[in-house]
Amino acid sequence: MAAKLSNDALAQLKEVFSLFDKNGDGAITTDELALVLNKLNQTLTEGEIKEIMTLADENKDGQLDFNEFTALLKKDSLAVTKLVKEIEVCRVFVTFDADKNGSISRDELREALKAMGKPYDDAQLDKLIKEVDTDGNGQIELNEFCKLYHKL
Repeated sequence: MAAKLSNDALAQLKEVFSLFDKNGDGAITTDELALVLNKLNQTLTEGEIKEIMTLADENKDGQLDFNEFTALLKKDSLAVTKLVKEIEVCRVFVTFDADKNGSISRDELREALKAMGKPYDDAQLDKLIKEVDTDGNGQIELNEFCKLYHKL
């Protein structure tokens, strides 16, 4: 799959991969996959997560490298279909996170919404952020972004 992706799509997928690869070792473990899915408020069961790992872990080392991760996206499975939907949320998140600091600022959100053809005025933007910024830090983290993504 990686060979068929445009350079931009491949770069975005690598950023998504790095969201899952919490320790930066170039591989995603079952625990890392479950952790990110939990942040996304995803309802994949433990069995579905294990199914994903079994389908994708071609060398049977208990983790997914980037090539296995991209190959996974072509697999036909209900669990993989659910995962692909969440990967799309992550892809949009990394696109909106212009400065790549792991959260989306008010200005980044304004620009992203404008680019999507959904310009928000200050009051609308403040209301939207207040609805999803559960920790009140003025930034939108990945778990908060999931709520926002489904509102858009």
